[in-house]
Amino acid sequence: RVDLNDYTIIILPGGSYDDLGKQGIEKFTNWVKNGGNLIAYKNANAWVSENLKLDIQFKANVKIETEGIPNFASRREDANIQAVSGAIFEVNFDPSHPLAYGLQGNTLPVFKSGSSVAELPKNNYNSPFRYSDSPLKSGYCSVENVERIKNAPFILTNRLGRGVVISILD
Repeated sequence: RVDLNDYTIIILPGGSYDDLGKQGIEKFTNWVKNGGNLIAYKNANAWVSENLKLDIQFKANVKIETEGIPNFASRREDANIQAVSGAIFEVNFDPSHPLAYGLQGNTLPVFKSGSSVAELPKNNYNSPFRYSDSPLKSGYCSVENVERIKNAPFILTNRLGRGVVISILD
């Protein structure tokens, strides 16, 4: 019901947008292609990637290797290996990129919660903000998840027609 042409930027916070249906997806896609700027945050990126057909692939979650019957007493440890409950990580960025305008230096501390981690896109210029190769700075994160997170994108950009989708992944 909303005329998207009244807007130049739309932000989709984390959540599901399945209620938009096929017509809503087509409306969003056309709006971006005609010059709209869409910012997707956290898990809204999975919806955007699938429905706007963007180059965003996600890494598989950490798998717990068990043989036979899993040990019930170690279930909390296993959950901690898979989860990222909240920690401070270091992100490197390209200071010449427009999204870095006004930032000093080329690193940034960020708070990450959730285990979703994206793959690097085919086009390297589409990931101007990436976790460093030694990303964990404060808090707890399993060794397995630190390995998944290191050098992964923190922000992705995707051109779609004359518009752009900016994906803030964490």
